[in-house]
Amino acid sequence: MSMKAMQSLAVAIAGQPENAAYKERFIETIAPMRFRFYLPDLAMFIQHCLETPGINHAPLVRPWFSMLKAHPRFRKVFRLARRKDYASFRAAFEKLRDPDIFNPYFLSGLGVLLVPDRSLERFLIFLRRYCLEQFEAGAGSDKFADLLEPLARYCFRTEYVFAFGDEEAARIAVLRREVEKNRAGGEADIFMLGCYEPLHTLDNAAAVADRLRKLGYAGLAAEQISDFLVERELRHEIPALTPIDSGVSTAVQAQYEAFPYPRWSSLASSLSLDALEAFLPGGAIDSLKKDGAKFLIAGCGTGLQALEYALAFPKAEVLAVDLSRASLSYGLRNAKERGIGNLRFAQADIMRLGGLEDRFDFILCTGVLHHMADPEAGWAVLEGLLSSGGLMRIALYSEYARQFIVRSCAVIQARGYGDSREEIRRFREDAPDLLKRSDYRRVTRSSDFYSMSECRDMLFHVQEHRHTIPEIEGMLERLGLRFIRFEMEPRVRARYHKAFPQDEAGTNLANWNRFEHKKPETFLQMYRFWCSKTMGTQ
Repeated sequence: MSMKAMQSLAVAIAGQPENAAYKERFIETIAPMRFRFYLPDLAMFIQHCLETPGINHAPLVRPWFSMLKAHPRFRKVFRLARRKDYASFRAAFEKLRDPDIFNPYFLSGLGVLLVPDRSLERFLIFLRRYCLEQFEAGAGSDKFADLLEPLARYCFRTEYVFAFGDEEAARIAVLRREVEKNRAGGEADIFMLGCYEPLHTLDNAAAVADRLRKLGYAGLAAEQISDFLVERELRHEIPALTPIDSGVSTAVQAQYEAFPYPRWSSLASSLSLDALEAFLPGGAIDSLKKDGAKFLIAGCGTGLQALEYALAFPKAEVLAVDLSRASLSYGLRNAKERGIGNLRFAQADIMRLGGLEDRFDFILCTGVLHHMADPEAGWAVLEGLLSSGGLMRIALYSEYARQFIVRSCAVIQARGYGDSREEIRRFREDAPDLLKRSDYRRVTRSSDFYSMSECRDMLFHVQEHRHTIPEIEGMLERLGLRFIRFEMEPRVRARYHKAFPQDEAGTNLANWNRFEHKKPETFLQMYRFWCSKTMGTQ
């Protein structure tokens, strides 16, 4: 889209600042863009969107960060991320006359985004440590309060994946005791603690939340305390549909009880039905719009997709199941907050779902089967629950695309790293010296590297299978399912059609296998595809 069109959207936002649709269209338009220069007017509208609650801010990561790095004042302090160690950073930081760390544009993004960039992470780790030292010296409370609240929110979104040493840990232990005894000096002390550990772990967490709300920090109070306390109560409301099998199922359950995944915060206003209708052939989506259509989200995690589909298909009855009550309560809280009435959550093991009497018009199972002991056996259970003519959306790991992860996991295992939070932090710090340079570059390009639960999921999972397209084709045939189409970025699909112009529908799996062999990273985001059950089969 041209700059003129973006300017038109900006004018619309200025004229109707309460209209979320204009802001969402602006975000959608600007999301893929990177900027080499700081454009004050455009930055103002990015900041305005970031400060608007209730919309999906995540797509603003790329434009916000690129323009931040081009900011004429902020880039001077951001360069300090290149310093070889903290001591060098501190010495250089203290020589700056006006370090622009209170820049409103910087703080607005820090409060709501999560940026997959190692240089920003390094900068924030140094900055956090500097603030902590100032606190201990008695110079931090007033000076850094405006910075620490958004920094605490950022660190919480990473699930405290940032490394820190024994000295910082000792200082934080003292500060924690002061906050728990209500001896801390002010709200900045709470913010400082929230930069290192979640506030809901405090003995007086509820009282701290009340204090934050009274001081005008309801967002931080909700994220770090209230939401967790609500989820803890909601766990008891979630019914158990099936037992959990021992072995792999219980190991996977334990992982996601400790690391609910993913910890999303923003929800797109709607799933694009127009895009689905254009993607699925022959009006296939029409059956999903009918009154009482039954959906199953198998392995829903923290419920993001469950909420998206429940909102997009308000006439449907959506059942979302998962092994982990911690994950399910996260989704249930979000559904209750949004008043979604056609969605219910339940704890279940997919391998035990075969006894359900319901048959489903649509089953979604993305990123789940490859974490089971026998992916095809789990898929067969789901096929048995799919109604005649029903649709299924599946996502599986690619053998070829994940080879750099396979090599990285081999290093983790050979070096004896555990899967605790401390061990994950330790590996992330050691990784530049342990991994091949190309593998390290690929790992750190993934957004999964930048939060604790997603890093655990990517590199420390208790169970993982990978597949090839011929293997998927064989499973589809054995299960009696018809392949419909891969979900694919338009530019990748265009390259495929250029290589195989005779396959207009893009359904020839042998061709896709040849294509992937030439471009192994094609399915880095998993094989995501739709399939269906032939009419008349049960």
